Amino acid sequence: IEYGLGGYHMNLAAGGTSSALALLDACDWIRAGRGSVALAGGFEALNPVLLAACTATGMLAATHPAGAPFARGRTGCVLGEGGCIVVLEELAHALAREAVIFGELVVGATGVGLARVMTNAARDADGLAPDAVLAAANGSLEADAAECNAIAVVPEVAALPVTTVKPLLGETLGAAGALQLAAA
Repeated sequence: IEYGLGGYHMNLAAGGTSSALALLDACDWIRAGRGSVALAGGFEALNPVLLAACTATGMLAATHPAGAPFARGRTGCVLGEGGCIVVLEELAHALAREAVIFGELVVGATGVGLARVMTNAARDADGLAPDAVLAAANGSLEADAAECNAIAVVPEVAALPVTTVKPLLGETLGAAGALQLAAA
């Protein structure tokens, strides 16, 4: 309202996937022709309730330093705060206004099982080959192991370099998807 922005809006509260789902929803909205430009992203701020929940689940690092994601000696994740909003725009619209284009988001895969999601993303990439995997990799024992195993069994990504921003930013939960996209 303050900036005169109008149109479709939604607030997604889905934990660690919130900003990733907001990005996918905005992409779907643009692909469906309902608009040419969207702002999407998320944020996360630490608070006592969040810290208590993460402590109770055992996801936090037990030692300092916590260790790098995927490292054998990792003991869990370190929480971080942050936020990120990105501008998503239909390609022809951006080209027509001679916008500086930082990247093209051509896939957005969801599904059950990490390997299936990666396979679906590779299938839906319209012949574009990724040059790296930007992993969720937050240092948690179970999630990092599952992601590493999924990367290893999907031929389209198995030989690619794998990186993450989480050692620099921490696990930013609701902001993570948008921050990972901005880092890409």
